[in-house]
Amino acid sequence: MVTLSTYTKSAKETDCDAVVFGIFDDGVLPQPLKEIDEALGNSVTQAFKKKAFKAEWKELFVARSLGKYAWNQLIVVGLGKKKELTPEKERLLGGFVAKVAREEGIKRLLVSLDMDSGNLAEGAALGLYRYDEYVKKEKEKLKVLDEFLILNGDQKKIDKATILAEGVNYVRDLVNRPANLVTPEYLANEAKQMSKKAAVKTEVFLPDQLEKKGFGALLAVGQGSVHTPRFVVLQYKPSAKTKIALVGKGITFDSGGLNLKPTRYIEDMKMDMAGAATILALMKIVDRLGIDVGVVGIVPTAENMTGSNAYRPGDIITAYNGITIEVGNTDAEGRLILADALSYASELKPTAIIDVATLTGAVIVALGYEFTGLVSNDDPLSAQLEKASKSTADKVWRLPLTDGFRDVMKGDISDLSNVGKKGKGYEGGTITAGAFLENFVGKDIPWAHLDIGGSAFLLEDTDICPKGATGATVRLLADLLQNWK
Repeated sequence: MVTLSTYTKSAKETDCDAVVFGIFDDGVLPQPLKEIDEALGNSVTQAFKKKAFKAEWKELFVARSLGKYAWNQLIVVGLGKKKELTPEKERLLGGFVAKVAREEGIKRLLVSLDMDSGNLAEGAALGLYRYDEYVKKEKEKLKVLDEFLILNGDQKKIDKATILAEGVNYVRDLVNRPANLVTPEYLANEAKQMSKKAAVKTEVFLPDQLEKKGFGALLAVGQGSVHTPRFVVLQYKPSAKTKIALVGKGITFDSGGLNLKPTRYIEDMKMDMAGAATILALMKIVDRLGIDVGVVGIVPTAENMTGSNAYRPGDIITAYNGITIEVGNTDAEGRLILADALSYASELKPTAIIDVATLTGAVIVALGYEFTGLVSNDDPLSAQLEKASKSTADKVWRLPLTDGFRDVMKGDISDLSNVGKKGKGYEGGTITAGAFLENFVGKDIPWAHLDIGGSAFLLEDTDICPKGATGATVRLLADLLQNWK
């Protein structure tokens, strides 16, 4: 990952390859840029007067130093209207200028922008992410930005941004990695390795243990695959008075089971373990972030396949807490493994439970790819998540949870069905999935469900994320844990 740090000398003195300044659309140059511009023949000023450069948002003006400075390129980026600049746009700008510099072949970049250095650093580290693990033939041709230096930046904020970006990019790596490598056993081994480096204790339940303990839903989902299920528990500060349980769905590949997914939907289903990857990432960085509360990370993981022993529509399975579930659709498997995990988490008597899952396609219909769906039984917990969302721009949108949605999931010949039994069965799909999960949360435990079915995987590049895995909710939940009330 790019090295992020503060820089204390002046922009005129730096030996970086390029320097970046920004100006708003009023055309006022910051004093250091004004001095440099004068030395270079007022090229920036003249371009603005002639309207060749209007300083609109992300508009670029590039000039050469012509040997007058040790650095070679001056990059001026338009900031648009001052009143429209937000922390989110600062992150986006950090990613934008970092990628521009990389494409220009710049190795060391100095950024002189009057913005929050944490936001700029975070945006740069996220924006520069590239999944090139299996690019072999022309990897040496890929351009790399080695250093992103922020003039007079706050090193503590930059360090925090580095940690958060490492967590997000860890998720991206895991999710982008192919499913022939990332199996349930692979995720369990990642957790085991983590306990050797991070301040967490890891326990992994194998299939025979799962059967003895009664993890009926997880075992049912995984029984059609040669890659057997695992159940991972990670503990951070287990003796802490406040303890937050984080649960992540870990379907390492979702074929849909016997209700097979069609072409154009099945191809990206390696991403169905993004919730699990999120939990692993958070457990990897909680100690480095100085989180004070205890955290329990729980990862149920399986592969949903069509082998000769696959579970079937019409099967009735018994979850960890004894509730019976009729399988209406084998492609609604995520809620089944989460049922066991939420039941187990509830036995630990946590202060709150939050689950993260690529649970429904319905959330994309409702909220697109930018927002994570939030379903919760607790207003204060939801308010904390919404506050963290505003702080990080890791966006959530709360959906209603009422008895009408709960009734839809009641079974005819069992306690519950894993798909809706009223109407056409798919109405309000994100909410009914949440209503199903609520049955496995212990009484009086605040709980929130985060559906990252849309936000976990992008189809197009953004300034802070290339297409593919996003690492959604890592920054959100890290902020929640750091500011827990």
